[in-house]
This record gives sequence, structure tokens and C-alpha cells, in this order.
Amino acid sequence: MQYYASNIIVTTKTVTVFFVVFAILALFDCASAQPFVTTNGPYRPRVLSDVSIGKYQSSSIPQKMYISYGEALNANKKPLEMSTDNGLTWSYVNFPGAAVLATCAPNNPNVVFGQRWLNFIHYTDDGGASTWEEVQGQHYPMTQKISISPHDTRIAFLGTKRENAPNDTVMWKWNFENGKFEGHPYFKNIAQTNINDILPFPLAGARGNYVWAGGSSKSVYSFALDSTESEDVDDSTDEEGNIEFGPVTKGLWRSSDAGLNWSYLKKVGGSGGSGDKNIIALAFAIVPPDTFLYAITKKSKGKGVRVWRSKNFGEDWGSAMSVIQKNTVTHVRTLKVHPTTPTTLVAGTDNGFAYSDDGGFTWEIRNTGMNERDIYQLAFTPSGDTIFAATYSSLFRTTDFGMN
Repeated sequence: MQYYASNIIVTTKTVTVFFVVFAILALFDCASAQPFVTTNGPYRPRVLSDVSIGKYQSSSIPQKMYISYGEALNANKKPLEMSTDNGLTWSYVNFPGAAVLATCAPNNPNVVFGQRWLNFIHYTDDGGASTWEEVQGQHYPMTQKISISPHDTRIAFLGTKRENAPNDTVMWKWNFENGKFEGHPYFKNIAQTNINDILPFPLAGARGNYVWAGGSSKSVYSFALDSTESEDVDDSTDEEGNIEFGPVTKGLWRSSDAGLNWSYLKKVGGSGGSGDKNIIALAFAIVPPDTFLYAITKKSKGKGVRVWRSKNFGEDWGSAMSVIQKNTVTHVRTLKVHPTTPTTLVAGTDNGFAYSDDGGFTWEIRNTGMNERDIYQLAFTPSGDTIFAATYSSLFRTTDFGMN
């Protein structure tokens, strides 16, 4: 059979050939795309607690990636692994004990802080090739976050849970001179608070010493994991404006001098009681001429996981930008901004990988290829061409944000 259209002759055979070729091209395109695939690490079936990536200033030296495990291991299992080829191959790092949490400096992957199981923090500046120094001070059994400045490795912090925190202190600052993490008195006796995220400003310069810390009440963290509800209790101030900590204290803190002094910004967003205090993740996006501080918060009474944005470093927030999949997501553990496209945000949730390409106004869940969806940590490569997602016992990677 033939069809005539102007001077073009199309036969049914031609149409058949066209569709066959189209189908082959479509299959080839899908094959070349990269949804989430597991990396080749020897870590399964252990609990992955952190994945961090550091890049040397010299482009000729490969970046390093570290993974650590959130569980105690026996003496025959190595607790810390490293890759220099984007997770294709892994090697064990000689760490003195079970590294339940380890983080490398973004600008020098040889600088690593690692925590032993229910014990001290250890430090190395050679990637663990020769030795680890035990950081003197307290035991930090409930460390939530280790954060190193992306432009100065002498600036580092760790945040803990309020439960069993050493000296009832939840924020600790690295003292490079004496090699200790020292508890900040401002964060002592803050009742029922977990420090969930610590965010140094990503660039050197006028704001280079700014640091933000976000905390939530223990009850909200339990709500996310156990689906139990609790009442928020507001904090109050005395006649001189000093904070009087109530049964539950949480919110946003800011330092302008690399953690020497702190101010309490309290609620994130809204007015007339519409804001949130339970902060579970923070991130920065620099979109010239604007600099955006993002916060993800969780209400204890089940209003979903909300996304907020400030243009003046946390002073004002306005209304919540969006809610990440209200009906399916109850908790977010990590929020990251693409290193070269700052309007692209990703979040690790208890229901998988959340993606936004419009600066956080809209979100979608992309889980193609993931057989585990409770994400503990996300990490971009410095170029932004690959992102890694650590779940309970697997490390996944994707080069197209899990699109296919």
C-alpha cells in the first residue's frame, strides 16, 4: 500500500522500518542513561552512615570518597572505605576501630575526622595512610554531624544529640591549636535538642566565618521514625532578652566568627506562629546576585516536611516555599545543592530521592533502580555530574538524577 503526500511517497514497509529504528534508538538512549545503580563497594549488608567527597585544588589528582558505617563491627571487619574512581573500586582505610561516622574536608580529602563506636573522635591529614590522632577531650557517643569548612580545614564542628551528650553540650568546635573538640557553653543544658546540621558558609571572604546550626527537639526526631506525636513547647526570654530554655528547645543558630559566639534566630519562616523551629537540614545556593539559605523543617503535628528560603542569611524567611511529597515523605536527613547549577536541589528522604529543578518550589520523587529508599546521606561529585545516595546497606549513584 502507498500513500501520496505532495512529492513524498510513504509505504507501509517504510512506516514499519521507521518504527523499528525509532524503538532501537529509544532503547539505546535508555541504556545510555543512568538511573540509580549500586556501586561496587564491599560494604553490604552493613549500615552506611555517611558518604563524603573531597577534591584537591589540582585537577590532575583524583578526588576521594569515603563511606562509613553506623554500627559497631567486629575486629575482623574494616570500618572505613575509600574510592578514587567514583565508587567503581574501593579500598579499606586503616582506622583505629569502628568508624561510625567519618567526614573529609571538601577542599582537601586527606583531612578526615572519624568517630569510633561510642568513643573518641580521630583525625588525620594524610587520608589515614600513616596515622590517626586521637582527638583529646570528651567521648561523643551520640554524634549527629561532623562539618568541616570548605575553605579552611582548621574550622570544624560536630553536633550531638542531647541524650547522653558530654557535659550536656550539643555543639563542639575544633581547636586546631590544641587538637581538641571543645564544647561551646552557649549550647550547654539545651533541653531535649538534637543538632541535625551544621553549615559553614561555602566561600571565603566577607562571610567566610559565618556558620549556621539547625536543631530539632528529640520528640520530632522520634515522630519521624516512630510516628508518635508530641506537643511543641515555645521558648521564652527574660527581661534582658536572654533565652530561658523550656522543656523543648530547637531552631536556628548563627555565628559570624567561625563559632566563637552564637546568636539564636529561633523560628524559621512565617509570622504569627506560622513558622517552624524543628530544623532537620540546611543548604546554601549562590545564584548571583542572590545568596539563598535553605532550611527543611518538620512540624511535630504532621504538617509535612516544609522547605524555606532566606535571602538575608536567616534573618527573614517569608512563607514556606513548598512541602516535599506531603503524603509520602515524613522525614528528610540531608539537603544538597548542585555545585554548578544552584537552582537544582536534591533531598534524601525516608521515601527516596527528592529532586527540584526550580530552586525548591516543586519536587518530585525519583527512585528508579533503588531497592532501598530510606536515604541517610547524599553527595555530589565536585563537577556535579554524579550524585551518590547512601541508604541502609547500599550506596547508589546516578548521572541523571534518577530520571530513567
